[in-house]
Amino acid sequence: MVVAIDIGNTSISFGVLQRERVIRTFSTEVQVPKRILRAQCGKILQKIGKRFPNIECVVICSVVPGVLAVCRRAVSDRLRVR
Repeated sequence: MVVAIDIGNTSISFGVLQRERVIRTFSTEVQVPKRILRAQCGKILQKIGKRFPNIECVVICSVVPGVLAVCRRAVSDRLRVR
């Protein structure tokens, strides 16, 4: 299983893929303070980790470097994937 994260200017979309199919999606807004964004990303990734324990890798695409750093840290903390 793969987690795909798309970080845009207004929202972050998370997708869980099994083979070539998206089996679950989550999203959150970007226009919030970093501490709230960190908590929201962590909560979503924790849900993903519990529901889908067989995550093999995470792919992140971002147009917002500051938010990318927050997501990368949350991935490392919550999914234990680098």
